[in-house]
Amino acid sequence: MARPTRYAPSTCDPLHPLHLRPEDLVARTIESAATARVPLTGTGRIPGEGL
Repeated sequence: MARPTRYAPSTCDPLHPLHLRPEDLVARTIESAATARVPLTGTGRIPGEGL
């Protein structure tokens, strides 16, 4: 009897960070920082503030 193969969710999810292009990962990082209102690493700048 064959057992069904189980895949980790990260192997199937096209939006998992391992499957993103570098520019898409940067966009998600900036969007997340803006949503959480935290500064980007290495800067004091919070995206979306002080435009």
